[in-house]
Amino acid sequence: MRVNKHGTSKVLLGVAVLILLNFNLSGFLYYNDVDIIFGEGLKKGTVIKEHVIRGAGYFLESYSDFLLFLTKIEVSELDGLDYDKLRLNLNNAIEKMEYARDTYIQLKEEADVTPYNPIMIEELLNFDYDGFQKKNHLIESIFDDVSFYLSKGKIREMYEKTISHIEGILEIANGLNEAINAGKFPKVSTLQDLNETCSKSLLFGQYAAKVFKKIK
Repeated sequence: MRVNKHGTSKVLLGVAVLILLNFNLSGFLYYNDVDIIFGEGLKKGTVIKEHVIRGAGYFLESYSDFLLFLTKIEVSELDGLDYDKLRLNLNNAIEKMEYARDTYIQLKEEADVTPYNPIMIEELLNFDYDGFQKKNHLIESIFDDVSFYLSKGKIREMYEKTISHIEGILEIANGLNEAINAGKFPKVSTLQDLNETCSKSLLFGQYAAKVFKKIK
């Protein structure tokens, strides 16, 4: 089955951008160093850090499977579609994203009963967000979402936002899964939504990590 060449080229452009982003990321990028915000004095929330690392790992593994799924869709004009392989990629991605969601729910529950580190919260309240955004050439609309929470010291609420991001990704992915299971080519607009939602969620967590690293 074929799809409009111009439509798939837009998906390819998005995938290419995300791959380039990944080449510029280290293994410690998604909410890294957030543990400094929790605990009394300089004591770190080690349990929270463990949840962050596991959640980030699941998210990135899922993201990788989504990219593979999108890549196979993109080259289908040349190679055709193997719906069984697409289904496998997509199911793997969904399963890992569900693990990420569940891990961040556990993280939120742990954060709810762990006191903030007042020294680090004060750092966040006084941080120069506008200057940091301009200096690091961060996407303004996404960094504005990050600074909305950090500038108020609302880290727990930021976790809720992340869980909401992941739920949005799963909703889109499950819709794609229905199409694949029915042997139908997914809508290009839905593929783009998946691509963009994953990207925004990744950058949301990455930008937060940049700020945490700066004040550490």
